Parts: sequence; structure tokens; C-alpha cells
Amino acid sequence: MWSCVNGHANSPGAEFCTTCGARVEAGLAAAQRYGGTPGEYAADYTTGSFAEYIDAMEPETGIPAFPSRPFPARPAEEDVAVTPVAGFTAMLSAPLTAAPEAPPPPSRYPGWADAGGQDRPTPGRGWRDDGPPTKPGPVLTAEALAELQYRKPSRTRMLVALAAVALLGITGITGTLIVMHSRGGAAAPQGAASPSSGRHPTGTARPSQAGVATAGVARWSAPAAIDPQTLQNGTTITGLSCPHPGVCYAADSAATVLTLQSSGNWPVTAADSVGGLVAISCPAKASCVAIDSQGEAIVLSQGSWSSPAPIGSGSGTVTSVSCASADFCIAVDSIGQAFTYAGASAGWSQQTVVPSGQGLASVSCPSTTHCVAVGTGGDVYTYNGSAWSGPDTVDSGHDLVAVSCPSTGFCMAVDSAGLAAQFAAGQWTLHPLGFTAATVSCPAVGSCLAAGSSGMVASYAGDGWSAATTVDNGITISQLSCVALNSCVATDQAGNVLFYSAQ
Repeated sequence: MWSCVNGHANSPGAEFCTTCGARVEAGLAAAQRYGGTPGEYAADYTTGSFAEYIDAMEPETGIPAFPSRPFPARPAEEDVAVTPVAGFTAMLSAPLTAAPEAPPPPSRYPGWADAGGQDRPTPGRGWRDDGPPTKPGPVLTAEALAELQYRKPSRTRMLVALAAVALLGITGITGTLIVMHSRGGAAAPQGAASPSSGRHPTGTARPSQAGVATAGVARWSAPAAIDPQTLQNGTTITGLSCPHPGVCYAADSAATVLTLQSSGNWPVTAADSVGGLVAISCPAKASCVAIDSQGEAIVLSQGSWSSPAPIGSGSGTVTSVSCASADFCIAVDSIGQAFTYAGASAGWSQQTVVPSGQGLASVSCPSTTHCVAVGTGGDVYTYNGSAWSGPDTVDSGHDLVAVSCPSTGFCMAVDSAGLAAQFAAGQWTLHPLGFTAATVSCPAVGSCLAAGSSGMVASYAGDGWSAATTVDNGITISQLSCVALNSCVATDQAGNVLFYSAQ
């Protein structure tokens, strides 16, 4: 039999009564729990017949006849549990008690600090976080750090990172300025045409830079009269030599030597009584040789100038002189002769360089055992300390008018057709200048300036010539002397002087 505590019959296996909702128990267990025997509470559907079940019902109600005695009382301790109303009433009437505090959750990493009292248990409410949003984090042990593969940042790495960020910023700003400068520059003029001779390779002109050669490092001054009080009307500067920054000597056609003073004036320091001066070279501050149109020279030595003295014989006119030291100079003339100065005691000696008599226009001596002379027909001659060799035709069909050699392995010459001939790595090559140069000066290997017609100048910086720039109002610059890359002095045919220097 399956019945509930109130005696209602239920299907075998039911857990709660379908009539009153009480728990259902089976057979003898139910009878023993509430008293009596199974037959006193309900019919056993598993035995007898259905007719017997009908006979047991009362005619009026159809309810099985059960004994009229009351059910036994249930234990008191179960009243609250089995009576929902009574349990709810007891819960409401009971005094409130504090919930037990929950322990902090176990940390995976030992050593979690209290963080200054921000993480701590709060009475009655368990653990809470009452710190600011930026409270310090956990302090981990070495074992926990190793498990996380954590690497503490060092001060060096932080400084390197900051330096890298700063460098990127500086690089970006610099790159922007360079792009702006390049886009803002003027278009460079076209270079001259290549020479007709195919014997020597030619170069190409570089784009024009700000200023002339050093793009913001050095600039040319405006042309100014060299000295109206000392330079007579119609007198031209025929030679210029600057052995040291701020120290320059100029020779003029009126047979005087002018010296640049710190005040900017050019007073006369020497005079030649024989004829107008045509060339001058000064290897040191107090050492110079100037030669006149009559083939005589005056020498500055130990602070005083000598009287004019002949350097040789012949009908030619000296065109150029170069001094490697106070006791060594070579001059060349218009009929292919060379004159060597070996000091005051030895004086001058003469040699024929060009047997045919073709003229030599310029000479440059970087040492006492090496000189280079250039002349008509694009020919080059070399002195080895005792004899001359050549010619080497490097610019066929054109006259080379000036040459400058800062070393035995590097020279630069310019011609009358707007070309420059460079000697480097043992060979000569031609490069277009974009204008006709009259003079060139190279203060160092791979660094040159050229000047000439219409007051134009250009610079060479090892990878080609810059585009020509006008600095002298259309007047031809005839003399140029550079003691350093950004320290040059030039004079023009009108008696003006220009300075090229860092601003």
C-alpha cells in the first residue's frame, strides 16, 4: 500500500500525495510511523478484488470506511519543517543574527599584501575594496614572479626607450624640414654640354644648393670696392693669395701689393719699381713672391720685401706662380718656360716645359717635389722635383686657364669652354660647370670652388659640381683664393672684393 500521512491512497512509487501534498510512504512503514496496521488506513490495492474495495466504501460519500479514531500526533521537532505556515511565522519572530564572516579567498600567489589597508575584511560584510581606483597592486614573491615570467623593468631599459622615442621625434621633425627646404629651393640651371672629345668620361652637375657650396654653412658677401684710396682708377687685381684665414695679399696692375687688414682695409705694403705685377703666391703669413710683367720678382721674407730681381730670360710674360714653401716656388710664362725659386741664396733657375712654345696659363705646387702646369690645347705637364713631363692632353680643343692641387693625388683645372678637368685616382675626367670659369681654388682634396664670367661661382664637394650661382652682379671674377672650405676671398675685374665665409 502507498499512502500519505493523512491516509490518502496513492499510486505505488509516488513521493507526494496527489490529494493533500503530504509525503507518501509505502505499506508497513507508513502504518508503523503513524500507528495501527496497514488495513486501518486504506485498502491494499494489490490484494483482493475491486468489488471488495467498493464494499468497503460508505454508501453516502463513496469514501472508504476508515476507523474514526484520530491519527497519532507527530513529533514536535518536525512541526516547523512539515508546516510551512508555522515555519514562516517562526522565521519572522526570530531575532536577527549576524552572518558568519567569510574568510578571504585563497590567493594563488602567496605574499599578497594588505596594500595599505585597502583590501581587508569588513565586520559583517566580508572582504571588500575601499581603496582608490589606482591602489597599488599585489606584491608577489620571487616564485610567483617566476611563474608569471615577469621581468622587472630596469632604469637602463626605460632610458633607452625614452631616448628612442625622442630620436624618432627628432628624426621626423628633421626629415620634415629637409623636405620643406628641398621643395622651396629654386630650380637649378642646366649644365653645359659635354665636350666634343670622347677620350675622357664626363660628369654631371649637382642640383643647386642654398648659398653656393655649403647650404647654410657659408655665404658670399656682397661685392665691395677693395680700397678706393689705394687702388687707382683702371687698376685691376692680377693676383690674390690667402695663406691663412684673415690674411690675404693682392697684387695689382699698378705694381703694388695690398694687404688685407682686420679692419677690412687693403693698404699698400710693397711696390715694384719695374712694372705692373702679374702674379703672387704666399705660402705663409710672412712669406710671399710677386712677379711683374718684366720678369722680375719681389720677395717677402722675415717681414720685409726685397727689391725686384730677374727670374730668367726670354720674351714671354709670366702668367702664374705657386710656392710650396718659403724656399720653393715655380712660375710659368706665355711661351712654355718654367722658373724655379730655391731660396734667397740659390735664386732662380729656368727650364723649358713646352718645346713648341705653347703658353702655360697656370701652375700649382702642393709640395716641393710635385707641380702641375696647364696651358693651351688642354695639355697638362707635371714636375717631379727635378724635371717636367708631358704633355697629357686631357681637354682636347680647349685651353685650360687655371689649376689648383691641394695634394699630389688630386687636382682641379678649368677651361675656356665651361668644363672642369679633375685629376683623381691617377686619371683625368671632365665635368660640365654650367659657366665659363676664370679661376679655381681647392683648399682640400675633393673640395673646390670655381668662379668666372658674369660673377658666377660653383662648388665641388666630391660627387660633382653644384649649379652655378651669380654672386657679383654680372662682373667677371678673375681671382680666387680659399684657405679652407668655407673661407675664401675673391676679386673681380672692377676692383671689388667678395668674402665667402660662415655666417
